[in-house]
Amino acid sequence: MYCNQKKMMTLIAILQDAVCQAMTNDDPDDILFSFVARIGSFLGAGKAFLFDDTPIHFYCWTPDGMTYDTDRVIPNEDRQKLRGWFKDLASRGHPVFIANTADWPDLDSSIKEHMHRAHIHNVAAMAFFMPGNRIGAIVLENIHPDAREQADELLRLAGSFLLVLLKGRDHIYQMRNHSFIDQMTGVSNRNAFDAYQQHVNCQVSMGVLFADINNLKKTNDEEGHASGDRLICHTASILQQYRHGGEVFRIGGDEFVIIWQHVEERDFHQACCQIRRQIASQNLNIALGYHWVAEAIQGLPPVLQAADKHMYEEKRRYHRRQVIRP
Repeated sequence: MYCNQKKMMTLIAILQDAVCQAMTNDDPDDILFSFVARIGSFLGAGKAFLFDDTPIHFYCWTPDGMTYDTDRVIPNEDRQKLRGWFKDLASRGHPVFIANTADWPDLDSSIKEHMHRAHIHNVAAMAFFMPGNRIGAIVLENIHPDAREQADELLRLAGSFLLVLLKGRDHIYQMRNHSFIDQMTGVSNRNAFDAYQQHVNCQVSMGVLFADINNLKKTNDEEGHASGDRLICHTASILQQYRHGGEVFRIGGDEFVIIWQHVEERDFHQACCQIRRQIASQNLNIALGYHWVAEAIQGLPPVLQAADKHMYEEKRRYHRRQVIRP
């Protein structure tokens, strides 16, 4: 009994250490990566990953380091089968150890084939239910045979910790989405625009379009702010509909920017011309300016400045026409 208590205290200490190390990170993804890494490392696994019921979240660790492991992204059909298996595991409420994946009768044949291709010989897994009818699971592949008993107890304890960490991550993501989305139009806002500029790939082709609504103040004064808001939303809708892979940002009251990365010059100009035609066909007064470069050697700011300059030149031409109109 004393030995069992000692083993349990050791496992709890390992989990506490894993949580403490994970919480030294600021990013919620890094927190989960770190936690999975500590568990996988302690049990001598060939691979450890966290299944999160969505294609975009696949936290994976190997002895060589942490990675999203894009080569192992599970096809959607197999993912649904795997989800069904994890759902069954979650309903059991305890970990499972598959000593030989080739001989496990409960596994679907396609999952077995996937494991065979990935050279997965044994698996230890703990699945749990998450909010919104989602399934989560931590999976260890090719653990050392002597670590089976430790894996069972450690995964049993780790499930609760992971559920808390995943809920925290979802809450942070939700707050980030609110802070990066313009609530009126639904496109990305100035915060998202500023963050986007920090992660631009300057070694690829890039195109920028600026759009500025003419006479928005006049619309607000003469027709009311509700009409002005509808005009802003309508402009955002056009830009979003015809962006063709670009990212739309509302950076001011009546100002929008679309940024394309890795775009051919011809495709960029076609997208800009299509936006211009749509604006003209609906009799909207919106000044446009755009600029494309084969490589943004000096970063995004010079490309933005060039597009902004073209937009203001068009805006000045519009206002000159208004002044000389009889």
